[in-house]
Amino acid sequence: MTMIVPSPAVATSYTLVATHEDRSILGGVAVEYSLEEGILTNADVFDGVVLGWINHPGGGSHLLQTYITESIRYVDDDYAALVARTQPLELIPPFTRYANSIIGTNITFTETEFDTVFYLTNQRVSNAPAAVPNVQQLVQNIVVFAQNGLRPVMIKPYVNFASTLTTNLTVEVFDTNQALVTVTGGVITGSGVWTDHTVTVEQTSGTFDEGKPYTVRLTHNVNKGEYIKIGRLLISFWPYP
Repeated sequence: MTMIVPSPAVATSYTLVATHEDRSILGGVAVEYSLEEGILTNADVFDGVVLGWINHPGGGSHLLQTYITESIRYVDDDYAALVARTQPLELIPPFTRYANSIIGTNITFTETEFDTVFYLTNQRVSNAPAAVPNVQQLVQNIVVFAQNGLRPVMIKPYVNFASTLTTNLTVEVFDTNQALVTVTGGVITGSGVWTDHTVTVEQTSGTFDEGKPYTVRLTHNVNKGEYIKIGRLLISFWPYP
């Protein structure tokens, strides 16, 4: 079976689908294969299954194996091994793998404090009420080593800070060559309450060589008199929709 895969100009995702109508006729009914634009799961397919996904980065480039993700194999042993090796990395303050590379003059960094209302350990980055300039930064670099042939899929910070335009948290990923990786949802604004946010990492962007370090960078932009709290950082490696 040969499937023609487009070479789109812009980043596009496709799903390879096999469908079959189960009828009792001589010779049976042929399986039909199709390439559907978008990310589908088995729940979206009638009389068929998903065989895999293609995340094409665009630019009219030819199809590469690295763009293709095969569907999950639901054999018990294989599935259990896959789940075990793709367990997310959950970091709770005090973070043990970070280094701060920039700290504003009026910034106060509290590595660990306890939220007595929500019974939650968190770190706090706060700016002085009379800070000059008004908005100051703390840049936090968290190092992860690539292993098991996996790359980060999602970064999920659990945060609490004020809903103002000038205070935000920017999440970036730098690969094992320390090149910036494309993410979606990387600039997080506050809501005034504890909220879970999802930053999606583009699966065709960047290089993640086995055994080498890459960086998840958190840039805290804090207006005067305000703060950013982080209660958890979850790095997910599950590569399937």
